[in-house]
Amino acid sequence: MGDAHSFTPMWASPPGQTIRTRLYELGLDVPDLAKRLGISPSVVDGLLDGRAPISVEIARRLSQVVGGSVEFWVSRDCQYRDDLIRVETDQWLSDLPVQEMTRLGWIRPDRDWTSRVSACLSFFGVEDIKTWRATYEPILTASRMRISATVPRKNLAVAAWLRKATCEAEAVDVARWDASLMRESLEAIKILTRRKDPSDFLPKLQSLLAKTGVALVVLRTLPGCPASGAARFMSTDRAMIVVSGRFLADDQFWFTVIHEIGHLLLHGSQNMILDDPYSYDKVETQEEREANRFAADVLLPAGLRTQIPPSVLTHRDVISLSIAAGVSPGIIVGQLQFENRIGRNQLNMLKRRYKWSGPSLEMV
Repeated sequence: MGDAHSFTPMWASPPGQTIRTRLYELGLDVPDLAKRLGISPSVVDGLLDGRAPISVEIARRLSQVVGGSVEFWVSRDCQYRDDLIRVETDQWLSDLPVQEMTRLGWIRPDRDWTSRVSACLSFFGVEDIKTWRATYEPILTASRMRISATVPRKNLAVAAWLRKATCEAEAVDVARWDASLMRESLEAIKILTRRKDPSDFLPKLQSLLAKTGVALVVLRTLPGCPASGAARFMSTDRAMIVVSGRFLADDQFWFTVIHEIGHLLLHGSQNMILDDPYSYDKVETQEEREANRFAADVLLPAGLRTQIPPSVLTHRDVISLSIAAGVSPGIIVGQLQFENRIGRNQLNMLKRRYKWSGPSLEMV
């Protein structure tokens, strides 16, 4: 147990509770108090439930009508306002995946409540909860979120993931955005899909994208953030893509990368596009359909799709298609599964699997 003297209650008691007690003791009701204070009953209701602050003038009138000093009522109201902020802060802290953020090294481990709050506010680059709400709630509202409808989403986990990704993206040295160069780089990106080890292909992929003006961040998600990827323009000449590697398989990873590139090329926006393009929920907007089609056509061009045999597909069929398309066999399997040409449990041995080792994505 902690020190009893350091205990801080996580609740807020409005001055109205004290006022109600005194009204009962004095045999007065709300209309009586309103008349004696010289204010309307609606203002009295605001005082009683804490919505209306107690000014020095109201404190003076309360002192004359129900007792207590002016200083008592002003102090009581100030304490209530401070308590509200503390309760709100505690709820905010409870909604953040602090344990996972600490485990990943995003924030320092602090056992003290005040220190944890300070560490989390510092992580977001703000001084208090009011500033956090003013800064991040508009971002979350403006973000076009198209992530899994079957997995519960927690906005604070989403905000933390996007904040970490943005900080990492800002540290990447990139050229000016060049849409033409990006399109020209797609074939080189496809070649990288045939490399097995993330430690081999990721630096090359990040370098390719940096030359086109895009900072690529590969970042593990947090509980409550069921996103595969996100993209946005950080300025008119600089963009970012973050990929979570959520399903730890090469088909999903590469499809997400190309899908997010599609968003930048087709739907450029400074609002974050946060999505799960490989979800089987099939909840799509027109923009999602366009980005999905873009990625599908890059990875398995329409001309090759017409060559897919209508009969039962075999291991050899997939290998042949992957060679013709210039991509990994796992990508072909993923595309066939997504389009219901084969079952989701078929030919999965052709997919390459990854795992997280600390902050790094590695080959299994």
